[in-house]
Amino acid sequence: MAKSDKLNFQERRCRVHSGANPPFIRLCLMPQTKRSMPRLTGAGKLKTGRSLFSVSYDVRSIDGLRTGKGSISGSPLDMQSAFSAREGALTLEDGRSISLSVVAHTAETATIYFEIVRR
Repeated sequence: MAKSDKLNFQERRCRVHSGANPPFIRLCLMPQTKRSMPRLTGAGKLKTGRSLFSVSYDVRSIDGLRTGKGSISGSPLDMQSAFSAREGALTLEDGRSISLSVVAHTAETATIYFEIVRR
């Protein structure tokens, strides 16, 4: 295993047939490699209600933009109004559009954080 691979242990019940009735059950730790989410970055358009903003984005998704999370940066005033709207659509550089739900924003910053929503 490469040094860069991160290990994550998942607890799982394992049955051990030791001749006992009922079989003895113990807790096993199963190593799993952790998959990192690929990043998709660029410039795009954020639409919330009737407003359209030019933004830069950073999206992380492992299943073709069906689920995931990320951040969007723009002007502080635009990001405040996007946070107030709570929902919107992000159009990526390649023309694809994703529906999102805004989950966090810090006052006076130019970044909001979102989760991809299926519609």
